[in-house]
Formats: sequence, structure tokens, C-alpha cells
Amino acid sequence: MYFSIDRKIGQRAMLTGEDRKPLEVPLEMLPPGAKEGDMLLYEGGKFYPAPGKADERRRQVGEALAMLLRQGGNSDDDGDE
Repeated sequence: MYFSIDRKIGQRAMLTGEDRKPLEVPLEMLPPGAKEGDMLLYEGGKFYPAPGKADERRRQVGEALAMLLRQGGNSDDDGDE
């Protein structure tokens, strides 16, 4: 299963799984150099870096953001009252 690193708080890391469920783990469980936004593969009781998955996720988020921005530009509401 894949997880993203959402944030680090003290000696703990908050992760989010593919199922969108949060998971809190000790920092020492993460691979060396892991940072917020990285994707990890959890397999055999260990976390491994998943850089290809991170690139894919960033691309998907970028596409979703671009679509939302395009839709926002087509609104009839100009914000004036």
C-alpha cells in the first residue's frame, strides 16, 4: 500500500494512505531523507521510497488544479454585488 507524508510533528510523521485514512508513525520508521510530500510504499513491515508514485501523484494534482482553474475562469459570477 502507498502512503504520502503529510507532515512531521516532533518525532512523529502523519501519513495518508491510498484509502485516505491517516496513519501516525515514529520518524524512525521512515526511510532516510524522507520529507513532506513524498510517497512511500509499505511492504513487509517497512516503508520504502516510491519516487515514481510521487511524480505520478504530483502530475495528477497539477492536472486537477489546472482543470479547476479553467472552470473558475468560465464562471458568470465576477464577484461584484
